[in-house]
Amino acid sequence: MVKHHATIATEVRRFIQDTTNPQLWAWYGAYDHVVLAQLFGRMIDLPTGIPMWTNDIQQECQRLGNPQMPEQPAGIHNALADARHNLVRAQFLDTLA
Repeated sequence: MVKHHATIATEVRRFIQDTTNPQLWAWYGAYDHVVLAQLFGRMIDLPTGIPMWTNDIQQECQRLGNPQMPEQPAGIHNALADARHNLVRAQFLDTLA
């Protein structure tokens, strides 16, 4: 199924805004945040309730001394598998913080 740009923007906005105190996290996520912002126009056009930045798991890893991260068992470059593994990474780093 193909979705129009406006539909994707609405669904993403609702998903994030329906979360209490949302935080965005990604593995090397700087460009991901740019693309997120482009759904709504310019960076300053992000709707209320959508964070103005994405926290970076890789940066947190470096801050904590660059520990050996858990390996992703399967699905590398599959968006859903990568997202699930980012949660594993974040939870691992939480144990070190």
